[in-house]
Amino acid sequence: MLHKVVHPADLKVYKEILPWKPKEVDSVVPSLEVGEALFYKEGKTEKVKIRQSTYNTLQFSQFREDATNMI
Repeated sequence: MLHKVVHPADLKVYKEILPWKPKEVDSVVPSLEVGEALFYKEGKTEKVKIRQSTYNTLQFSQFREDATNMI
């Protein structure tokens, strides 16, 4: 998950990670709104919305463990 950044050093790192042209990174990443992030996996990038969950940390840890065991 890559969140909004505007500092040139941070943008440089994103340019190394994302399979996009540098100008595209310069325009898309700083324009991310609160609750938005870029999800990057296996060469694919997708803009996603993140929202606060009502689950507590213990429940999330159990969910993550259950999901890992399914793989």
